[in-house]
Amino acid sequence: MRCFYSSEFYLELPNGHPFPMDKFRVSKDMLVGSGIVKGEDIIEVQEAESHVLRRVHDDDYLAKIYYGQLDRKEQIQLGLPLSPKLYHRSATEVEATRQACHAALQDGVAAVLAGGTHHSFQNRGEGYCVFNDVAIAIRDLQVHQPGIKVMVVDTDAHQGNGTNSILASDPNVFTYSIHVGRNFPSKKVSGSMDVELSLIHI
Repeated sequence: MRCFYSSEFYLELPNGHPFPMDKFRVSKDMLVGSGIVKGEDIIEVQEAESHVLRRVHDDDYLAKIYYGQLDRKEQIQLGLPLSPKLYHRSATEVEATRQACHAALQDGVAAVLAGGTHHSFQNRGEGYCVFNDVAIAIRDLQVHQPGIKVMVVDTDAHQGNGTNSILASDPNVFTYSIHVGRNFPSKKVSGSMDVELSLIHI
């Protein structure tokens, strides 16, 4: 099984930042070390070209990330510090997901060792999600295979609000999000199907 990865997934964060940025490398090392994935099946990727990102995101938003021009509110929503590497790192994550989708169609299965940035909207990022890799990969598939039908199954504890928003009007994409109801984001965005679960404390 081909797994798409890059050392560029890692972004230096301030001490005490809650996002576990090292998890991508750790996941790769665990998969290879346990023999689940062969070393030669780890495919290193480069960043996605800008025209690929523009299939989903506004030019103004892309420029804000590239030049580090988010205002204070936008930075708080995103939750990641601005740096020259942020655009490059996030575009590399997109490319990994894009290539994994094409590989899955060829091989029957493939994996990306990052991604799932489902809180990113067309014109903004939030919840540590800069570019919506899932939506961009789907738009890329649609360019290469017009009429393809896609189902997004999102099992994260948080609703895929950005993905729902971007793909809501596409009749060839079905979004299914199962998530904790009383959880981030506080304002949900309806998709094709959403299931809210309740946490029960015993």
